Amino acid sequence: MTALEKKMEPMTDAEIIALNLEGVESHFHAEDTGSVDQALEAFTEDGVWEAPNPMGLDKRIEGKAAIRPFYEKLFSTMQDVTFRITYERFATVDRVVDDSICTFQVRADGIWPYPVGTHVFMRIVHVFDMRDGKIAKEKVFEMRKPAANFEELMEMVEQAKVGNWMPGQMAHQSAMGRAA
Repeated sequence: MTALEKKMEPMTDAEIIALNLEGVESHFHAEDTGSVDQALEAFTEDGVWEAPNPMGLDKRIEGKAAIRPFYEKLFSTMQDVTFRITYERFATVDRVVDDSICTFQVRADGIWPYPVGTHVFMRIVHVFDMRDGKIAKEKVFEMRKPAANFEELMEMVEQAKVGNWMPGQMAHQSAMGRAA
């Protein structure tokens, strides 16, 4: 079989799921490092970003070009962004779901309802609709709480270590939700 013939073979469900997980992982890595360009690379051109919590960010943005200025502002208001716990991540051929703990410090005004310098603990659930390994829609459900200082923030992280979780930067999960 030639390389061209192999490229033309349809992907298996397992290959599609792996591609979806890789796309989401690259997006999270971009958020961890503050790379707007890399974060946007994970989206389809017509991608949608949505955070429907009326007590949270409460936004819906359509199209990669429209997401860019929001991401630029969002990323500029946070520092020391760290995904500390992944409770679970699983995927199907058209969706990735991730449930994690993220912490950051407010660097600038403009997005967060906390003073600059505030440490923030956030439980964040993402539901990604995927197309060809790219994010067609990112739905963000975030619940956050400010900490008085870094020590209190770390105590909140320790208290969150219940049930099934993985330490570190966005641990990879297989389609069945087990560590890969």
